[in-house]
Amino acid sequence: MNRLDRRIAIIKAKKSGSFDPDQVYLGNAQRGRVARKLRTLIRNGQPSVLVTPRWSEASSFLDDLVADLQLGTPKVRARTLSVAPLQGRSNLEAWNWLVRAVMEFADLPMDGPLSHVIDRSGFRAALGGVFRRTVRSEPSALLICCAEHVPFEVLQDFVGAYDDHVIEAGEQRRLTLLLSGMITHKSFALREAPRLWLPDFGPREAVEALAECIGIADPHALWAMVGAVGGVPAMIERLGRSGEQGLIPHDRASLWRALGPLVDEIRAAVAIVSSAERLAERVETLAASGLVSEEPMLDASLVQAGLLVRDVRKDEARVALRAPLFADLAAGR
Repeated sequence: MNRLDRRIAIIKAKKSGSFDPDQVYLGNAQRGRVARKLRTLIRNGQPSVLVTPRWSEASSFLDDLVADLQLGTPKVRARTLSVAPLQGRSNLEAWNWLVRAVMEFADLPMDGPLSHVIDRSGFRAALGGVFRRTVRSEPSALLICCAEHVPFEVLQDFVGAYDDHVIEAGEQRRLTLLLSGMITHKSFALREAPRLWLPDFGPREAVEALAECIGIADPHALWAMVGAVGGVPAMIERLGRSGEQGLIPHDRASLWRALGPLVDEIRAAVAIVSSAERLAERVETLAASGLVSEEPMLDASLVQAGLLVRDVRKDEARVALRAPLFADLAAGR
């Protein structure tokens, strides 16, 4: 089923009531709200930072954002740039890779031979020159994904060079930057840029995402899958692919099988945090109790591992396992 057919299937499902509105709780469109917020920021030329937890399928989210920016008004030429290839690279390799990547994004011709960047100051100067050449061009946005894989100093200098460009270009600036990744350190911040967190799908969003792949022949099966895996995007995506092949899980064991290689990643994450006694006890508590008050010092590691979701209401932060299925691992199943 192609994407257009999938969207048509969703529209038909909404009209026929297949997605039961009684099963939708407050905040179900949380991922969609973040997308709308980012579209508004980018169209206004406002840089931003998006924190993307593990298994959040940030690349797909940003690709959809790129398409939306090209359809709305004002139209913004946007592109997603994954910097995951820089993981484990030296600063020297990262400097030169990034300069060339930004030039390609901006469709800039080589202005004479491109010098080989050999130090931090040269990197910032080269980037500044590239950014300067985007002034007065059509509005554009560079959406950087997987920023956590860029060497620490290189990312700091990249952000610093863009901040300098914002000040230098003023109202003539046409390039907007969105920096995304599992970037919780304060050093990974753009000047006056809001920091947003990419949430999981809400229940309705998750069911619609599954329906794009599987269709709406059995809406109860869709809701049952979402009830087991929550709104974790990577899990929803994997179940959708399994469903396209006609493999619709109807029990716990077949659900785990349908998740395929993702299961090994999840088991590894649980095993690592469970090696610490206090974290293991915390996971067991969450598995048994559901949504509980946050313990920031203890829960930070679990959030980093991708196992927890935060819920902030009335100034009280609470946490829960991101997917009810995670409780199976906490119980040693």
